[in-house]
Amino acid sequence: MIEIWYSNIDYFSEDAYLEGLSRFPENLQQEIEKPHSILERKLKLLGRMLVRHYEISEGRDFSWENWKLGSFGKPKMEGGTQFNISHAGSVVAVTFADDELGLDIEQDASVEVNRISKFLHPLEREFIEKSDDQRSSLFYVRTRKEAYLKAIGTGLQEKLAETNCLEHPVQHDKRWFIQSERMMMDYWVSVCSQKLREIEIKEVKYPFK
Repeated sequence: MIEIWYSNIDYFSEDAYLEGLSRFPENLQQEIEKPHSILERKLKLLGRMLVRHYEISEGRDFSWENWKLGSFGKPKMEGGTQFNISHAGSVVAVTFADDELGLDIEQDASVEVNRISKFLHPLEREFIEKSDDQRSSLFYVRTRKEAYLKAIGTGLQEKLAETNCLEHPVQHDKRWFIQSERMMMDYWVSVCSQKLREIEIKEVKYPFK
C-alpha cells in the first residue's frame, strides 16, 4: 500500500508555526524560512512535521540528524520510510512507501492551458486538446509528469517533453507506475513508484495527535 497524508494550513496559525519551527534544529529552520511568503514557509514546515508524525506513529525512533537531502534537493530519512513531499494551494501532502517514489499535488486553478501544455510530450498535448475539460486534464498530466520526475530523482530540470507520462508503466532505468486521484474536488494528486498498489489518502489535521 502507498499512503498519502495531507494537511491544510488553514488549521495552522502563525503562533503554531513559530512554536513548531522552534522545535527544529537551526539548519532546518534556516532551510524552512527561505521562501518569502509565510504560506510557503508554513507548507514546508507542516510537511516536515507530517514526516515526523508518521515515523513516530509507526513506532520508529526519530531524529532530525537523519534528515538528508539527495540530488536536486530531494529529502530522505536515513533508516526511515521512503517518502516524498508536495504542496499546492493551502495543502501539503506526503506519500510513504517501502521503496523510492515521487509525489505531486496541484490545485485545479485558472491557467493558460496552451501556454503550459506546449512544453509537454506530444501525446500528452493531444490528450489535453481532445479532453472536454482541458484545464483539469492539464493538471492531471502535470501531476503525473512531476511525480515521475521526482521519483527518478531529476525534478523539473529534466526536459518535460521527453517522456509520455500517460503510459502505464513508464519505462526509464526501471518500470515506473503512475497513479492519479482526485482529492477534495479541486486538487489532483499523482504518485509514482516501482510497484502498482492500492493508495490510501488520509487527512491529518494540526495539532497532530
